[in-house]
Amino acid sequence: EREQPGRRVVRVRPAFVFQRHAASQQRRLFAGPAVPGRLAKPRAIPAVPDFPGLRLQTVHAAAVADAFRRAVVHEVSGAFNVAADPPLDARVLAAHLGARVVPVPRPLVRAGLAAAWGLHVTPSSPYLFDAAMHLPVMDTGRAKRELSWTPEHTALDAVDEFLAGLRTNAGFDTPPLRADAGGPLRYKEILTGVGVRP
Repeated sequence: EREQPGRRVVRVRPAFVFQRHAASQQRRLFAGPAVPGRLAKPRAIPAVPDFPGLRLQTVHAAAVADAFRRAVVHEVSGAFNVAADPPLDARVLAAHLGARVVPVPRPLVRAGLAAAWGLHVTPSSPYLFDAAMHLPVMDTGRAKRELSWTPEHTALDAVDEFLAGLRTNAGFDTPPLRADAGGPLRYKEILTGVGVRP
């Protein structure tokens, strides 16, 4: 952008992107083989942990695709934040899932994640948790104003699609999104070194 100021450069910065067909891959990447996806029913989740800093934004993949399309056809440049409302915290999630909120000290959550990472139970390191606890809540006003972008799905709709995808082991016909990419009984996920440090 500095070297070619006449060239139009657009950056789309999405929140956590969810859709039904990506749920299996996201479980493999972040939760690992020990998480039973079929139990991800809204009424089967009894509690949502509440600890300081738990606040995230989500967006449906279709809304992200729409933002990219609009960025191509509108004469705009610069950065556009893309996220659906409402921002999600423990109370919003618990109310939506019919669960109760359980206060948990953040150091305890991190220690549990670090232990699971060290025991090769989960592929997500505690450093990913640290990063997630410092994510800002993005302002999507510019995308709405300059791209005329409005997501058709709420943040909770995106979460519902993700949970539905976990329950049904949803996937798509591309190698990263294939539902069976982990192999029978998820043995490939275990053999590739869950929780192994690079």
